[in-house]
Amino acid sequence: MDNDRFNALIRFGLWIAFIVVLVVIARTSPQVKKEPIISPEVEEKEEKTDLSLEEILNNINNNYSYEYTIRIKNLEYTYVGTKMLDSNGNNKEYGFRTIKKENATDSDYFEYFIDNNWTYEVKNGGLDKIDNSKIYNGINADNIDLNKIKESILDIEYTQNDKEYTYNLDKKTIVIIVEENNIFSVKIEDSTGTYDLVFNDINNIKEVNYKKDN
Repeated sequence: MDNDRFNALIRFGLWIAFIVVLVVIARTSPQVKKEPIISPEVEEKEEKTDLSLEEILNNINNNYSYEYTIRIKNLEYTYVGTKMLDSNGNNKEYGFRTIKKENATDSDYFEYFIDNNWTYEVKNGGLDKIDNSKIYNGINADNIDLNKIKESILDIEYTQNDKEYTYNLDKKTIVIIVEENNIFSVKIEDSTGTYDLVFNDINNIKEVNYKKDN
């Protein structure tokens, strides 16, 4: 019996000694320093959203609202309206024109509606067919036609000052001011006078129709 107890104590002592040796080895072994894993930096490339002037002009598909102020001699012409191509490819435009003499308090008012190839005067809630030239009588109609303006500056060199593009044509100067990738305004000066054109709601017009009086 005493031998069994003695042998058990010997085995227990050996286990204790083994564990102590393991602890000492673990503490005295050189530690391997783990370097932090650094992910390679991914350079975020800012997506370029700026369009060229040509792309901006081409994005305007006869769909916008407008306000034109035209000064010729002692007369001021104002045009306000909306324009679009419908789902059938028909041109529709509704607006009004006023003509006011310099320093005058009253003005001549004229309301119009264009439905494809037909032009009407809006009068007393109805439509009277008229000649298209009546709308533009007294001004150079090419100077308020955005398609004609685009054609006139095609392949023409310009000078740029920030967001202003200036074209010096024969007897005509055209300045296009771009804001947030849209046509904001066009200023034209020629022998007939000055044309200040402002375009809004580009490609956002959903419907164009003339107004009816109740």
